[in-house]
Amino acid sequence: MKDGRTLSNLAEEVLQDDGFVDPVRYSILRAKDGAERIITESGAPILDKEGRVLGVVLVFRDMTEKRKLEEELIRADKLESMGLLAGGIAHDFNNVLTAIIGNLALAKLSLHEEQDVLQILDEAEKASLRATNLTQQLLTFSKGGLPIKKLCSIKNLIKEWVEFSSRGSNIRPVFFIQD
Repeated sequence: MKDGRTLSNLAEEVLQDDGFVDPVRYSILRAKDGAERIITESGAPILDKEGRVLGVVLVFRDMTEKRKLEEELIRADKLESMGLLAGGIAHDFNNVLTAIIGNLALAKLSLHEEQDVLQILDEAEKASLRATNLTQQLLTFSKGGLPIKKLCSIKNLIKEWVEFSSRGSNIRPVFFIQD
């Protein structure tokens, strides 16, 4: 049976289809106990010296275990990919947390030096919102959902990170970035 339908007679197909049946034809056989086996089936005619058909050779190969192994390999590859993805996400999350911690440390220092604490706290708040967004993406992904993709301005990201990185130093960045 294939998709619940009875298959045609393979021997008749060999005799009708120029003598051969494609060897990569998969079917599912269902036993009386309900167990299903994945098989490949192929066939070729047996010819005499004059080319007359004497009979048919049919070959059925049980591929169930091979398919299970292939599926296990695919699962293992997916797990490896998930590990790489998790590592990348953890790295991004660590960067966001570093921004939060750094901004808060600068805010503490600024209280003593009377710098613009509001701007530093604003940067910490932005980093916190990015961390929240990243956490939501992780939760969506862990539940089997697809990650949310959205467009953003690389110009703003570059400015934000350069300004954060140079805060507290005597470096004042100047940006020339096309829209």
